[in-house]
Amino acid sequence: MTVDNIDDDGVVSDDELPSDLVTLLDELEADDKLTAENLIDKARDPDNPAHDHFEWDDSVAAHEHRLEQARALIRRPRIRVEGGDTEYITCRRYTFVHSEARYKQTRRALHENHDETTEQCRREARSFRRKWDSLKEFARIVDEELNS
Repeated sequence: MTVDNIDDDGVVSDDELPSDLVTLLDELEADDKLTAENLIDKARDPDNPAHDHFEWDDSVAAHEHRLEQARALIRRPRIRVEGGDTEYITCRRYTFVHSEARYKQTRRALHENHDETTEQCRREARSFRRKWDSLKEFARIVDEELNS
């Protein structure tokens, strides 16, 4: 894979985030202060590059927070499925089906939305592999687990 947007430190730039926002995150991290709470505190200033990435209307923000709580609640239930001869694995009971903008039981989604669900699985597996393969000391663990 060739990546064109790598800086001198070998960091891949995120074209979706302004460089001044990434700089702010880097500064917080360098000061050992990169937390959600500290970022929000900085973002309260309307001139801060992070300010426009937050909802400052408390009634709207409260609703968005409840939506995220609802999503987390939907993602919590697990089911046990066979992973091999006598081995079982657990997975989420409900899966979000993007084409329908709703959750379905995972087994139902695999049946009714097979192509979409398996492609989502492949994307998540590739993302997982990219995340952990970039850290050499974890690459062996990832390969062992994905190939077992």
